[in-house]
Amino acid sequence: MNFLFPLFLAAGAAVIAPLLLHLRRQPPSKVTEFSSLDFLQPTAVPTTTKRRLERWLLLLLRCLALLLLALIFARPYRSSADADLQKGRGTATLILLDRSASMSRGDLWEDAVSRVLDHVGRAHASDRLAVGVFDRKLERVLGFDDTAAQGVSERLGLAQAALKELKPGVMATQMDAALIDAVTWMDETRRSGNDELPPPSSREVVLVTDLQEGASLERLRGFTWPQDITLDVEVLSPDDTSVADLAIAMVNEQDSKAEEVVRARLTASGQADAVSYELLLDEKKIAAGQAIAGTSRIVKAILPDDEKSHSLKVLGDEWELNNVVHLAPRQPARPVVLVLSSAASVSDSSSALYYLKRALQPTARLMPELLSVRPSDDISVWSRASSAIVIADGPLGKHLASARAFAEGGGNVLVLLGDTDHGLHEICGPGFQFEEAVVKNYALLTNLDTSHPLLAPFDDQRLANFNQMHIWKHRLLKGGVEGASKLIEFDDGSPALVELARGKGRVFVMATTWSPADSQLALVPQFVPFVYSWLSIAGSTMDASHQLLTGEMIPGTQKVADALGLVKEGNETYAVNLPPDESRLAPQSPAKFAGMNIPMSDQPGSSEEGSGGMSGMKLEHEALERQQGYWFLLLGALLWIVGMETWLASRGFVGESRGNVQAQRTT
Repeated sequence: MNFLFPLFLAAGAAVIAPLLLHLRRQPPSKVTEFSSLDFLQPTAVPTTTKRRLERWLLLLLRCLALLLLALIFARPYRSSADADLQKGRGTATLILLDRSASMSRGDLWEDAVSRVLDHVGRAHASDRLAVGVFDRKLERVLGFDDTAAQGVSERLGLAQAALKELKPGVMATQMDAALIDAVTWMDETRRSGNDELPPPSSREVVLVTDLQEGASLERLRGFTWPQDITLDVEVLSPDDTSVADLAIAMVNEQDSKAEEVVRARLTASGQADAVSYELLLDEKKIAAGQAIAGTSRIVKAILPDDEKSHSLKVLGDEWELNNVVHLAPRQPARPVVLVLSSAASVSDSSSALYYLKRALQPTARLMPELLSVRPSDDISVWSRASSAIVIADGPLGKHLASARAFAEGGGNVLVLLGDTDHGLHEICGPGFQFEEAVVKNYALLTNLDTSHPLLAPFDDQRLANFNQMHIWKHRLLKGGVEGASKLIEFDDGSPALVELARGKGRVFVMATTWSPADSQLALVPQFVPFVYSWLSIAGSTMDASHQLLTGEMIPGTQKVADALGLVKEGNETYAVNLPPDESRLAPQSPAKFAGMNIPMSDQPGSSEEGSGGMSGMKLEHEALERQQGYWFLLLGALLWIVGMETWLASRGFVGESRGNVQAQRTT
């Protein structure tokens, strides 16, 4: 018989208390005074040299109750001997191999594989073993079930065959996610339903990694690590640590009219004081200098004015994976803005089209094309349109129906109201009418709905002031326009810009134009952001980036960028580069894990015979004790004994001493 808490057995010594109480001599509890005895001298009661136990049955019951109480708190359980409990049990070991990009340096990968195979070869036949690899996520190589029925040599052969096909990847080191998944994986060793595979006596995770500074550990700070799982960290380092490691990562791109400037961060780490480097653009030297270890600097390169892919490369160390930045080719958006007007001209400074042409200047990322359409032109031009502007400055004929079909098919149409209605109800809906407003001096714009994507740029305080923009003439929408949402108002409360839903698309109606005769809209700083915001909601944006990091999703697909270089998807080409954190190669201390309340295998008392094993054994003993439930039976016996003792005491039953008392009463 074993006990979970054997120290409580010492409480059984309390059985001496009832014995002392029974042997203690007590004077008569009730004394009756007789008047006839007042003149007699008291006679001393002769003491006996030997005390007798008279109420032995009560004494026995009370002593037994105390012993049972001590046994209950000690939590007894029956084990088929410790040898039987340990039979067939060993350590459950999960080996995690880091295969992130930083592990491709020098001979790190070969060293790591050798360490893993060494652990597999040293495992006993009774041990349970699993192997996994991780970078941005954990992947299983060998499961516990795969190695359960294998001998030591068979396990080693399986591990060698599995690891032979693996090599370091190009992903970042998400070490925290891998360790959290490893804890879930280790739970399988406790939930095994196979009687031939008893739960292990201890559990351990072996982490084989370079533990570089860029490895992510933040999620472990809020994670409760099981205290019966120890962590053994084997930190690897390259053979030559005297040379500084160089890394380059793109910071941003700056567009200008004639050139594209790319800025990149050059970082040096390692033990060397300084290292000479050369910066190459498409294999042509553009800069050179010295980088001091522990510092970083910004370098820039001016790209040629073409639409080809490029690369930046820094020379100076042996690990080339983080020495190259791939640059996607210039791929500007090319929206076609169709402008329907009967009189607008790009050369007439009094025309709205004149200012629109100058606002849409081509850049490295956005090259809009203005397509001016007259009422007499063929309606087939609408098939090229990305968005449309309708200027109501005269009869527009058959193109009004084309504009309505374009909007209903998902396009965006901006209608500028001129001085007369030329059948705009075909676009804006039946009953659409407007008239000229009476303006005294000028009108102002107010109450902008900046929550709408079209007006979101004006939520910036630098663009929010419209007081300097005067409206000379505008129109009043008569009645209400069905389904219209008011986005801007004039200072007299009438709508200045409304949005109408038309099929899959939208129609925006502006109650004025930006020609100088109507307003100063084209002459204020807010005009250009308004035009580009309208192009953006129409699906043409200059913010689309073609620079990706490994592990990110390729836009418009469900694919993950898993290779460095250029990736082509549809008509778009993307450049995929190494995550900058993967170039932070300074090693971290394994003590970080201990600071996160993770038991380490190299701590005193936490070896195979230490805290991990004892914790696992204790859990098994607790489970065994709960399953047998002897304390419950003892509690029932205790309650029966206490009840019996209470009943006997209340009836005055004191065993064989009762006859003695009766005889004394008779005498």
